[in-house]
Amino acid sequence: MKRLKEAQEHLQSEIEKYNKKVETKTISVDDNNEDKLTSLLNLITLKESKEHRQKGKNSKDHTKLKSAIADVLLLLDGFDLKEKKLANAQSLETSPE
Repeated sequence: MKRLKEAQEHLQSEIEKYNKKVETKTISVDDNNEDKLTSLLNLITLKESKEHRQKGKNSKDHTKLKSAIADVLLLLDGFDLKEKKLANAQSLETSPE
């Protein structure tokens, strides 16, 4: 639960940063409804694609926001990617070569 709360706070922070930088209407997430988060992830992906077509480059803002949304979605499904990466890194350090 602690990790989910941390990810939710990070998502809210990324949304606030994103809203300050974009020209279009602002986005928000009031709860952690998987359908709303998935829709938001799709929306951000479309905006990223549109910006890439218009400007020829990707924005780090889109990437960070998509990462934060995906992290919360994975945690809601019971999968902690951060924990998994840490466990894999530790197993690589302890395994003989």
